[in-house]
Amino acid sequence: MAFDTPPGYLQNAGAVHTAEQMRTFMGGLLNGLGAVASTTRTRGAVVPQLGTALVVTQNGTPNMSVNVGSGVAYIEGTEGAQQGMYAFRAGTVTNLTISSAPGAGLNRIDLIVAKVQDTQYSGATDAASLVVVTGTAASSPSAPAAPNNSLVLAQVFVGALVTSIVTGNITDKRFFMAAAGANTPCTTLTRPTVLYDGLGIFEYDSNLYSWTDGANWFPQSQWVQGQNLWVLPTTVNNFTSTSYVNFTLNAVAQTISFTKRYASTRLRIQYMGSGFASAQPTTITIGANINSTDFDVCKYNYNSANSHLSLGSVRFISGIAAGAVTITARVKVSANTWTTDNNDTFTFIAEEVQ
Repeated sequence: MAFDTPPGYLQNAGAVHTAEQMRTFMGGLLNGLGAVASTTRTRGAVVPQLGTALVVTQNGTPNMSVNVGSGVAYIEGTEGAQQGMYAFRAGTVTNLTISSAPGAGLNRIDLIVAKVQDTQYSGATDAASLVVVTGTAASSPSAPAAPNNSLVLAQVFVGALVTSIVTGNITDKRFFMAAAGANTPCTTLTRPTVLYDGLGIFEYDSNLYSWTDGANWFPQSQWVQGQNLWVLPTTVNNFTSTSYVNFTLNAVAQTISFTKRYASTRLRIQYMGSGFASAQPTTITIGANINSTDFDVCKYNYNSANSHLSLGSVRFISGIAAGAVTITARVKVSANTWTTDNNDTFTFIAEEVQ
């Protein structure tokens, strides 16, 4: 059927709707698309504010088991395109046993999952459970596949010959749920993977908001790093090179380092300062060296000897890959000498923007 009729929740229609339809109606109130965008399923996730949000932790006295906290989750049905969302609740802490560690030279990755079994789609059991999915031992192991209709809560690294599982062996893999249209809480590693225009997230490991146009992530405009603000030279700094050199003040290069979060964003480089030329004509160019590539930021012409000018400009630079970024202020002159001294102040700022 192309559409459901009668529609949901009619007072006088009687008991005409299937559980599958009701799960789909419920899922439509929740944020995020399922693993396959063409379905009408919502992405499975944990409700962050209920219980202890199904967090996986080491046992109080570490042994070959883990504890799964209380909480509520919605689990995506993956055996049918219209299967919808199952509601899952754990009212108390559940202890799960981890299988014995592999032998010398081998390691293993296990999954901790919340799962649903539904005889409407397969098997002979209707149940909800918290289970360990045991991986395959190898020198460089990979995580096993998650079962149908399941939500991965954590990965557990089981090293060779270990006799207990501790916090450092547990990697949190939970996704968190939000109401439709709200910002979805996540980390930089657990962002939604099936995107739609306008989807917003809050990354609680970086305390930053972002949104997507359906293809790319964009951070909320913000200062990523501001460094060397209003540097006041205490010595005279003379610059004579016609090729870029580091813009050193008091013999210190002016450098900003941070992690760029997205490949699709731009860098906003801002420079403000002042200085004077020994003779005219002199053109001073301030640049920014970004991961070993020089970019011009601002350029000023001095038309009289010893004139004192304030400089300032902003440049937006695209095409810088996500990851570690090092930005160093640079300077070059067309001729003569450009000088800064203790009458001059300088600002050098970098920002990741949309």
